[in-house]
This record gives sequence, C-alpha cells and structure tokens, in this order.
Amino acid sequence: MSDRTEPPAASALSLRRERFILLLTSGAVMSLYAMGAAVQTATIYRMSEDFDYQADAGANTLVPRLVANAACVVAALLLAALFAPERRRGAGLVAAFAVIAIGGAAVRAAAQLLFGFYSNDTLRLLSIDFGAGVVVIALSLTLGLIFVTSARRLRYQELANMNQRLRAAAALSALQSEELRVRRQLAEGLHGTLQNRLVLLAARVGDLAGTLVEVHPGAEGDAAHGVHDPAADAVRELRQLADELDRMREVDVRELSQMLYPAGVQVGAVQAARIMLRRVPPEIAVKFTVAEELRSLHGVGEADADRVGRRLLLLRVLEEAISNALRHGHASALEVAFARPKPGVVELTIDDDGPGLPDGEPTLNGLGLLADRIRALGGELTLANGPAGGARVRAAVPMPRQVMLADRG
Repeated sequence: MSDRTEPPAASALSLRRERFILLLTSGAVMSLYAMGAAVQTATIYRMSEDFDYQADAGANTLVPRLVANAACVVAALLLAALFAPERRRGAGLVAAFAVIAIGGAAVRAAAQLLFGFYSNDTLRLLSIDFGAGVVVIALSLTLGLIFVTSARRLRYQELANMNQRLRAAAALSALQSEELRVRRQLAEGLHGTLQNRLVLLAARVGDLAGTLVEVHPGAEGDAAHGVHDPAADAVRELRQLADELDRMREVDVRELSQMLYPAGVQVGAVQAARIMLRRVPPEIAVKFTVAEELRSLHGVGEADADRVGRRLLLLRVLEEAISNALRHGHASALEVAFARPKPGVVELTIDDDGPGLPDGEPTLNGLGLLADRIRALGGELTLANGPAGGARVRAAVPMPRQVMLADRG
C-alpha cells in the first residue's frame, strides 16, 4: 500500500477537513478585510471633499458598507464550497479562483450600487472596488490553500509514519510467529522424539548390563560390592550410564523444553509463571501474587502468535531474573508479582533479598535483548535495587484485553 493511500472513510474525512480549513482561513482573512475596508471608507474617505463618494452619506454609512462586504464574504465562501478549489489543480484551479473572486466581488459591487454609494464617475469607482474585491478574495483563497497544503503534507507524513510502523509491526509479528513456531517445534521434538530415544537408549544399556550379568553371574554382586574386575566394572558403568540417561531425560531435556516453550503459555502468562516457579529449589522461599483485576480478565479463542509472544517475553524475563537472583545475587527469597498498573498493560515485578546491585548504571546483560523487544512493543524493562534489599526487575508489556487470560488458580 502506498504511503499516501487512505481508506475511503479516512479520505472523505480528510477532504472535509481540508474544505473546512480553506473556508475558515479564507473567510477569516476576507472578514478582516471587509470590516477594515468598511470602517476606512465610512470614516476616512468621506472626509475628503474631492472624493467621488456621496458627501451626504454621513456617518451612518458604516452599517450598509459592512452589510455589502459581508454579502461579498458569504458569496465567496459559498462559491468556494461549491467549486472546491482545494481539490483542483492547474487550469481547473485557476478557473475556480476566477469564478469565486469575480462572483464575490460582483455581489459586493451590486450591494454598493443598491445602497447608492456612487455618484460621480460611477464606472471608474465601481471598477476600482470590483478589482480590489477580486484581488482580496484571490489572496484570501491563496492563503487558505497554503494552509490546506501544509495540513495535507502533515497528514501524508503522519500516514507514511503510520504505514512504516504498521510494516515494522507486521515484520515483527512475522518474526515472532516464526520464532514461536521454531520454539514449539523444538520443544515438541525434545519432549517427544529425543526423550523417547533416550528412553530406548537407557533400556538398551540396561539390557546390555543384564546380558553381561547372565554371561558373568557374579558380576552383579561384584559391582555392588565395589570389586574391580572387567565384568564388574562393565556392569557398574552400564548401570551408571543408564541412570545418567534417565536423569538427562527427566531433568535436562525437560528443562530445555521448558525454556524453549514454557508449559502453560497457551493458557496464560500467570499460569505459566506458576508452573515455572515450581522448578525453583525448595530451600528458596517464593511469594507469588496476582492482582485481582488480572484474575477477572478473560481470553477468547485460541491464543495467536501475538498473545503467546507477549506472554513469552514476560516468562523469559521471569526466568532470567530468577537465574540472576540465584546465581549472582545468592538470594534466599523471591517475590514475584503480576499487576495491571493501567488498562492494557501487564507488569511483572521480581524482587530478591540478595545484596543488590553495585553502584553505577546497572548492566542488563541477558535482559538487554528482552528489554529491546519489550520496547519495540511499547513497553519497558528496568533493573534497579528493590525494597527487599536485593535487585528488582520490572517489565511492563502492553497487553490488549483479549491477550490476557484469566488465572483462577
């Protein structure tokens, strides 16, 4: 779509706005001239005995002159509304200007004739007033068109900026969808194919250990009692290898799968965070709170990439903050809270009781990339010392109402 292509409704609204700007600007200029000219003619020109206006018009000529000039302004504005010079170009614009200026000036001249303002050399004075009216109306329209052109350029620039933001958002959404697809595919592969292969490998290793015991009946007992002989050592190593494969399947693969695509993220960020916190070592005290207004929000339908992507950002912040608190902050307690500081925004705060951050500007490290992505969505991520004495990580992510699913746990 072109940067200057507007939807039909927006285009119609813009045309009405341009017409309003033209009429308002031109009308204001013509009205000021009309009042000034009327006052000048009624109070100054009549003082000259040589001037060809009627000397007996007296001081009461101001109101009729205002009426004549007002009729000129109204006629010019009606013609401008009818011929719409703001929508014309080239010869069409010149023709519209001519019709509007001549028509308005003619109405003024006719009104002045009707009020009897001319006596001597009527044709010369009438032509002067008519020409002045044409010039003033044309200048007023020109000024109005200048304002219209400025407003149009500003609107086109805003439209170009909006289209650029939409293209950037679409590209970001496409990348986010692809990332989520890859993450889910990898997580499913780890959880399914790799785990199944590890189960089979562990079973085969166990079978090999059993076969070796059958060939060397005493190897099992020797291995259990720490006797060192080739058969006992082989049985012991095979048993250890089978146990290691089981631990890898149960712990490492599951944790890697959870990191790629956290359990519960399809349901909601709060539920997924609750599942994630279960992996925190039991000796670490965890306090988890959810604002009441988040509990009452409902989601409708299957979660799309945008919903899941925003939740995933919050969960990755939670995971990185917990990792930093335990590895670098040596924390013994965590406080995790979901809040809604304002409509359409979900805020995640993680506090720990560690020693806090060193003096100076805090380094985001692993949180840096997440901060960039959150800012791209219009949110923010901050790292500072918290009220518990340790570090505080706060992430505020824009979440439209339909993105936030209720957590009734």
